[in-house]
Amino acid sequence: MAAMKKAVVASPPIAPRVRHLAGARSWPLWLALGGLTLAAFLLRAWTIGQSLPYVDHTDEPNPIYYVVNMLHTGDPNQQFFQKPSLYIYLLLAALQLHYAWGQATGLYGEIAAMVVTTHTVTTIPGFFLTARLVTASFGALTVLSAYALGVRGWGRAAGLAGALFVALLPFHLRFSQWATTDVLAAFLVSLSLGAAILVAQSGRWSAYVVAGAFAGLAASAKYNAGAVTGAIVVASVVGALAESGGVRRGGGVAPIRLWAGKYAPRLAAAGLAAIACFVAGTPYALLSWG
Repeated sequence: MAAMKKAVVASPPIAPRVRHLAGARSWPLWLALGGLTLAAFLLRAWTIGQSLPYVDHTDEPNPIYYVVNMLHTGDPNQQFFQKPSLYIYLLLAALQLHYAWGQATGLYGEIAAMVVTTHTVTTIPGFFLTARLVTASFGALTVLSAYALGVRGWGRAAGLAGALFVALLPFHLRFSQWATTDVLAAFLVSLSLGAAILVAQSGRWSAYVVAGAFAGLAASAKYNAGAVTGAIVVASVVGALAESGGVRRGGGVAPIRLWAGKYAPRLAAAGLAAIACFVAGTPYALLSWG
């Protein structure tokens, strides 16, 4: 904890970093990041449908089944909540467009006649391909969130290294080719971690709320991704310790008093934002309670 405190105290002011991250500053850098993101997407999409109609991952048919049932019944309640709903609703939007295109071109008939079949083979490979492309898109976007996370915490070099690592990491690349929740959850977790660094460095209300909001969305993609809320708590404590060290030199506020009086309400706001965003992504967790 002492080392983390020193790192926060010694880190340069957050405002120049945010301006560097948001501003153009260097168009070759942003061109390179855009190219890397596009390359990451192409790497993921290149062989994404190669195995179809055979299904690579046993979890893939579940979200497709939920979406097909929603299209058939018009009921947005997925009914079963082994997994939360955010990813399913994103697939619903994409697959509605895909199904409308399929009907217009004569590829698909009535939705009632469409079945996912088994967990090893499917009769609607186009639905799986579209869902996998949604996942691949979030996999590619994680390149940018990794860059932002690295810049906020450790500078441009770390950001570029992180972006390149995510783009080429075989494990992440493979998971980006499946219609599962993992890659979306990882993307949202990285955004929450980036905001948590801002919590430690600036302590602003907005940083707390944004970090909590992304944590709630992450949990709404995959329940255990909500564990990222722990990083927000740690960041809040580290920020309070760093600030109290500076205040003490000028004449004294105890860290606990500082945290309880200044940062605890902000942490509570982060918690409320997390809950609100989780419910926004998985509304029937409340609406169908009991």
